[in-house]
Amino acid sequence: MKRGPRAVSTPPRQGPSWMVRLIASWAADRRRAVGAVVLALAGAGIDLATPLVIRSVVDGLSAGRAVGIGALVMLAVAAVLRFVVQFTQRTTASRLATRVQHDLRVTLLAAVCRYSGERQDALRRGEVVSRSITDLQVVQSLLALAPQAAAAVLHVAIQMAIMFFLSPVLALVALGTIPLAGVLVVRSRRRIYAATWLSQQAAADLTSFTGEAIAGLPVTKVFRREELTERRYGGMARELFGQRQRVARLNAAFSPGLTALPQFALVVVMGIGGLMTLRGEISVGTFIVFATYLLTMTGLVRLLAGVVSATALARSSADRIHAVIDGGDQASAADGDTPRTARGGRLGVLLSDVELSLGPQSRNVLRGVSVEVAPGECLGVAGRAGSGKSVLGLVLQGQYRPSAGRVEFTGGTGGSGTARLGEADVVLVPEEPFLFSGTIRDNILLGREFDGDSYASALTDAAVDALLERMPDDDRTHVGESGARLSGGERQRIALARALYDAPAVLVLDDATSALDTLTEARVFDALRRRLGQGCTMVVTGRRRTVLALADRIAVVEGGRVVEQGAAGHLLRDSVRLKTLIGEATHTPTLGADDVASEEPDPRGTQSPGGAPGRAGPGEQDPAEALTRYATALPPVVDEPADADVDNGRRDGPLGIREALRPVRSVAVAALVCIGFEVVAAVALPTVARSVLGRSAAGDATAVGLLFTLGLAITAVSWIAGWGTVRATTRVCDRVLFAVRLRLFRHVQRLPLSYVDQVRSGGLLTRMTADVDSLSAFLQTGLLSLIVNLLLVLCAAVVVVLMVPGFWPVLAVAAAAVLVGAAAFQRIVSRSYPRARELLTAVNADLHEKVHGVRTAQIFRCTGPIVAQFAKKSAAYRDERQRGQRAVAWFFPLVALTIDTALICVLLPAAVHGLPWAAGHGSATTAALILYLSMLYYPIQQIATVYDSAQQARVGLRRINGLLSEPPEELLGGAPVRAPSGGGVIRFDRVGFKYRDDAPYSLLDVVLDIRPGMSVAVVGPTGAGKSTIIKLLARFYQPQQGAIRVGGVDAATIPLRDYRRRTAIVPQEAHLFSGSVAENIGFGRPEASAAEITDAVRAFGASEMIDSLPGGLDYGVGPRGSALSAGQRQVVALLRAIVSDPDLLLLDEATCALDLESERSIVNALRDGNGARKTVLVAHRLATAAQADVIAVVERGRLLETGGHEALLRSGGLYADLWAASDQDGATSNRGSGGTA
Repeated sequence: MKRGPRAVSTPPRQGPSWMVRLIASWAADRRRAVGAVVLALAGAGIDLATPLVIRSVVDGLSAGRAVGIGALVMLAVAAVLRFVVQFTQRTTASRLATRVQHDLRVTLLAAVCRYSGERQDALRRGEVVSRSITDLQVVQSLLALAPQAAAAVLHVAIQMAIMFFLSPVLALVALGTIPLAGVLVVRSRRRIYAATWLSQQAAADLTSFTGEAIAGLPVTKVFRREELTERRYGGMARELFGQRQRVARLNAAFSPGLTALPQFALVVVMGIGGLMTLRGEISVGTFIVFATYLLTMTGLVRLLAGVVSATALARSSADRIHAVIDGGDQASAADGDTPRTARGGRLGVLLSDVELSLGPQSRNVLRGVSVEVAPGECLGVAGRAGSGKSVLGLVLQGQYRPSAGRVEFTGGTGGSGTARLGEADVVLVPEEPFLFSGTIRDNILLGREFDGDSYASALTDAAVDALLERMPDDDRTHVGESGARLSGGERQRIALARALYDAPAVLVLDDATSALDTLTEARVFDALRRRLGQGCTMVVTGRRRTVLALADRIAVVEGGRVVEQGAAGHLLRDSVRLKTLIGEATHTPTLGADDVASEEPDPRGTQSPGGAPGRAGPGEQDPAEALTRYATALPPVVDEPADADVDNGRRDGPLGIREALRPVRSVAVAALVCIGFEVVAAVALPTVARSVLGRSAAGDATAVGLLFTLGLAITAVSWIAGWGTVRATTRVCDRVLFAVRLRLFRHVQRLPLSYVDQVRSGGLLTRMTADVDSLSAFLQTGLLSLIVNLLLVLCAAVVVVLMVPGFWPVLAVAAAAVLVGAAAFQRIVSRSYPRARELLTAVNADLHEKVHGVRTAQIFRCTGPIVAQFAKKSAAYRDERQRGQRAVAWFFPLVALTIDTALICVLLPAAVHGLPWAAGHGSATTAALILYLSMLYYPIQQIATVYDSAQQARVGLRRINGLLSEPPEELLGGAPVRAPSGGGVIRFDRVGFKYRDDAPYSLLDVVLDIRPGMSVAVVGPTGAGKSTIIKLLARFYQPQQGAIRVGGVDAATIPLRDYRRRTAIVPQEAHLFSGSVAENIGFGRPEASAAEITDAVRAFGASEMIDSLPGGLDYGVGPRGSALSAGQRQVVALLRAIVSDPDLLLLDEATCALDLESERSIVNALRDGNGARKTVLVAHRLATAAQADVIAVVERGRLLETGGHEALLRSGGLYADLWAASDQDGATSNRGSGGTA
């Protein structure tokens, strides 16, 4: 199937080029940079001088005279110097490359930490992580090669000068291939760059989708849509396969031709040089110098061809990295490096005709907003989800700069003056707070200096002190990745404590207590009232009377406009609009455009809806004209993986070498045949040179001409074999990688959440991307080089022994020395490389988390400490990598030293006695021995270059197979039995559960019946275990005590797919997948027609809301639903659950982002659904819980009481206390009841 050119998005070229920027980064450590260049040049000088010394010995041998031991001493000194120089140069180069990689990684995060709110909205966070994982490795690989490449270029230049000095005629012949090489490079470079950029973009897209799929695993599992997600992943993996195969086709037309040019020059030089030797115009030694130089040049050109390909990769990678870094040049108004002013004083807030346009279509989010908050006053902001109230809080905090109007903070330390936007002491607490991995204390302090009194006050006022009583390690308890070990209410309490710690002048609470139980919320509100009395200015947004009762004045927002404002008591009593919002109106609304208006973006970040191109941003850049032109001229993508590769990817278990190669064995055989021809051709050329010298000495010009023709034929075969090698090996490697990716993704989709929760999502993403990329990098570029160069070394050694049997003891001693060194070398790298890989996983997981926590870091001005923490982890990885590369740096120069020693042994008889190595062999055989031994230098250097990649691939494959060895969740539990017909009663039979073996029980001795047609509301204090009940019902986890029975059958024995076939879940943080609204609604039942989806939207009362979106049901929701507001995401998630028509519906705070009237319309729609449906809902809004048939009250993991609303009120237990607290707060308007407008 042919695919046309892909749309290109890349940053416009401005300022210094990518190469200049990388060189500047590389040369920042001037001492090491200069040292690396000098050492590379010194190594080139030694390589160039050695053949000249050999020339004098061979010429002496031809004349039957000894040149003395001095020449051998010079060779020995050169050998030792070569060892020292290569070791030092490799160590220095690796230090420089890993340092630049570390610096770029840290700079990448630091740049993202400076992003403005708008740039964060455009940021595709998964792609940022991809650039850190993949692109930085590509750049590091090029930088490690840079000194060798520079030395290789100089090496060729000096070689040419020496050859001109020795024989201008032969030098001109050799020089003739350089213009051809230049033309080949120029013609191929741009096309390879464009194709490589598209290939890497496809890889980044795959990484982004992988991260999204990991985050959405709970949704995928409950709706049994693993196969659908796998098909989407498979389609993207096919796209990547095709893009990489196109790059391989272009490389196949480039690299073998470039490598064949020096071989062609060698053959021509052998032909002409043989005739000149025959005529006595040049000596045998000069002939050997030319042949040695050109053989060396073959290795150099092979190195430079790899550098050209690596440059194309690194150029696109560097462009993508710099696009993210340059995005931080326009700092956020809430830049973490900007100091707060007006600390310690009272601040007022004044917004004058503020307007804000956001998104790719510059839609108005705020329209002429004018409000004033006096110092020490509390302003309540009410509005439906998406009305603009959350964005208003972000504007006050400095995340967005208004498009028009002014935001001022009046007052200050002296009681007068103003503070600029972004510099005022304003702290925002969002509804869904972000916590970093670490302890509770770490998350409260966020790098700030510890103050005991402030800390204790913050813990008390946010009710965290009561939370710590239940924590195993007090405030040293780890919260898990993004606070995953805590409930939503517990996260909100920690976020409140974090905000109150510094006693900010202005505190913005964006429905920051929505997940708290009423008793805890009442306690927090009492503390906030005390803070108001102490002069703190507050802006609180909310959808409930209990929240708005905190305010002195209330502003009602609709469609980005303030449509009503006044004294809180007056509006709560008399405003029909406000009473409708808080659920006290008498009519039942539908979900209209204002209910979940599309103008308010998700503050976590958005992209252009539906993937439409938008304004230039770090995630979706404007196309660059030149790259677009190159991409348009590329040949279409035509390659597809075979069906056998798909089948291989669908198998289970670790992937062995035999199993991986079985589907591609015919192509693998073809690759080996091509490699064989290529190696034989390379090994045959020195033998041809030997024969040319022999025939020249005999005066046989005809034989020299025939040998010249044979050499040309060998070169042609080598060129064709090289083309076939590149095509066949890349085909084999890409097919194997396609199967690995499919198998790994499919397996992760089937892992139990109990395992996934133990592994940081960034760490899991690393295994699925970085480890696969390390395997890919080796298979794509290193494997071919390793095989070819190993075969060259082995074949050359075999030919030497066959040519001169008496030379085998020398080779045996050299091999023994190499084996001893290899044993010590392997012991070092076997410890270092796995350790480095583990550290890299930690670094990538940390970056993944910190990129998602940038907005929180900006709010608390702690981007500096956050970046410093990350830099420390990255430095640990850098240091471990350098330890491993030091071993590489000494081992392979040691191998070169043994070759130098063997070469000295060859020349010893000639230098001392003027005799060849073995009797009966003349100077031609000695020359061939020298050429074969000289052939080994650059293959060994190439092996050293790719060895690091090979070790990373080996460790990566071990980690991949380790993940593939984890048992999937369908294999956990006992023998499967058939699910009871119709579902039956679900019974918690004395259920006990804890998340970790060392953790306390989250549920203990729970007994509860859920009958068909029954709705059960689970209520209780924050962290009581409510969400755990939902997770157990979804069978994300299995209880350690008791059992959950369905129709009398232990649920653990029912196959998961059968159990989940009629189950749906709506979590508190609704997860949506990239795609349209319709695709997300139909995710639970993909066979649902468009008419069925439209009917469900209409029955749900959401038609007006959907119609308000550009494109309606076809509107693109962005990654993880980021193009929608929180309320919109919850409505779509609820529709997804309803369309699947489940028998068991699980709602975990599924309407917390909606106002009460919108929630009421949803509850009514749910009641009109499946009459036999069992509904279990977790609710902190007791008005919602009161509508359930049964209310289950949970505290500290135990079920305290069950019953209907009225019965529980009469019993006077915990539920009655919770209800009284909510009712009391709802009836009290605090100071606002008597406030003035």
